[in-house]
Amino acid sequence: MPRNDVSVAGASAPAAGPPLPDYRALASRYLSKVATIGVPVVLALAFLLPQIVTSPFRLQIFTVAFLNAAVVAPLVLSLGYAGMLNLSQGTFYGLGAYTTAILVTDHGWSFEAAIVASALVAGVAGGLLALATARVKGDYFVLISLGLTIAVAQLLANLPDLTRGREGFFGIPTLDFFGLSFGDPVTGYYLCLGLLVVLYLVVSRIASGFLGRSMLVVRYDDVAARSMGIKPLKIRVTAMVLSSALVGVAGAFLTATLQFISPADFNFDASFMLSLYVIIGGMASLPGAVAVAVIFTLLNEEFRGISDYSVGLIGIAVIIAVFLRGGVFKDALGERRSRRGKQVRDASR
Repeated sequence: MPRNDVSVAGASAPAAGPPLPDYRALASRYLSKVATIGVPVVLALAFLLPQIVTSPFRLQIFTVAFLNAAVVAPLVLSLGYAGMLNLSQGTFYGLGAYTTAILVTDHGWSFEAAIVASALVAGVAGGLLALATARVKGDYFVLISLGLTIAVAQLLANLPDLTRGREGFFGIPTLDFFGLSFGDPVTGYYLCLGLLVVLYLVVSRIASGFLGRSMLVVRYDDVAARSMGIKPLKIRVTAMVLSSALVGVAGAFLTATLQFISPADFNFDASFMLSLYVIIGGMASLPGAVAVAVIFTLLNEEFRGISDYSVGLIGIAVIIAVFLRGGVFKDALGERRSRRGKQVRDASR
């Protein structure tokens, strides 16, 4: 009896084994869960750190790390959600810092009033930059933001009567925030940590609301956004104003903490590094961006002996972020919502 060719082919074919795991997806998902759960826990544990670390110098290192994270957190809105790759975040940081320094030192303003002014100045600057998106996008917008960063850095360095010039702004008095003095390292530590917690909660609230979802729609498709009644220019301007205004507040806290600032602190290098923190952490991952900012700041301060290799380490981190498809820490909450929505749709069929 002749054999069936199909059965022979099927018998001779090797049995298909289990599919190989996607190690990149597994690693990214694991890191996302660690960041989403771990960052709030670490922030809570950070309140206990002054009970362990008594060195004022080391406390200041952690304080600066918290300030860098407070600058990166709002950048998640404009860069991660609205998709605006601007290289001016350090510029807005500097505008907030210098506004506070000038007002409290030369005009006798209170620190609380200077914070509001710093937020307004940085927010207006961010809004003006965002208006450029009405004409240009993509690479051209990046070039405009780069031009703004260079121009502001030159103004800060070449207006000695206003900014004290290239030597830096010195003579800033010891400031206090509602009676809490930045002159005490422990108090300053808690104030900057509290600022990070507040900005983290504010950005998280915005990102999870209607405005955050509108930013994501605008980031991926302007046409789809208009069809849904969303105005892309309005959303971009709002995202940039919110992001830069919150960064201006962080700049005010930087002035109060260090009591000395200089134009070199807010040049292109600073803005570029801040953007890299968000890219490495995950474009729309607030926990990832905050975690990367704190970790890299601490590593840079603790291991100054290998500072010559810091650029190379950053490059390796960027490669890893690209390899993991969207950053070391993806937005785990977004993935979880997507899976839950898919399950609901499948169940309704």
